[in-house]
Amino acid sequence: GMAGEPSGLTKALFAGSLDLSFLRACPASTMMVGAVHLDVDAFVAAAERLVALLPEEVQAEIRDEFRRELRQAGVGADGLRRALASFGPQVAMALSLAADGLPKPELLVRLTLRDGETVARLLQRLEKATAEHGLEWRTRSVDGTAVRYCQLPLGDSPLQLTPCYAQVGDTLWFGSEVAVLVRTLRPTEDHEGLDQQDDAPALLATAADANGVLHVRTGHLAAMLWPLLETWVIPQLDA
Repeated sequence: GMAGEPSGLTKALFAGSLDLSFLRACPASTMMVGAVHLDVDAFVAAAERLVALLPEEVQAEIRDEFRRELRQAGVGADGLRRALASFGPQVAMALSLAADGLPKPELLVRLTLRDGETVARLLQRLEKATAEHGLEWRTRSVDGTAVRYCQLPLGDSPLQLTPCYAQVGDTLWFGSEVAVLVRTLRPTEDHEGLDQQDDAPALLATAADANGVLHVRTGHLAAMLWPLLETWVIPQLDA
């Protein structure tokens, strides 16, 4: 928890308990998981109250500068406020290593939503903007859920990423690869989430009264990387 006035800026931004149901979706190969209660809308409201306490000429200067910055970004103040208010306070992410072949980092992110329709319109505008720069967005259906993705080349490398997202109820999910979201939305019968791993009880106990948590599974990371070092790196050093 956090001390201080309930209406303070930092308190408004971070105050609230964590929702760690996200751990069920994290694979056993997760190397790092983080979560935070981040209420941006409450932070903006608290900032507005703080500005209102300042002398009128200072208030006017701050608001004029803010509007000027928004105009340069092509965003209106009301539109920005609606966009911020459309997202919920829970943010969670997990970084894992795919165990097939060479370990490949995979990212999974979950955001909670307050206004899914507004977020959907924001995502449509984002797709349109990126399509003007050559990205083609496609849809894959996973048990009725639309996963939107594009193919992102990695420079001159033959490899490419397929960043993707899916809106599921009052949550928005992002994945670094389509396969990441497919596994999340359609878990196999033998799926064991991070909440079932040996270090889960300690993680849950640590996060019980926290506004945010970052958990790095160093032992698991070492266990997964050692075969790679033993097979590829050490022979090169001995050569």
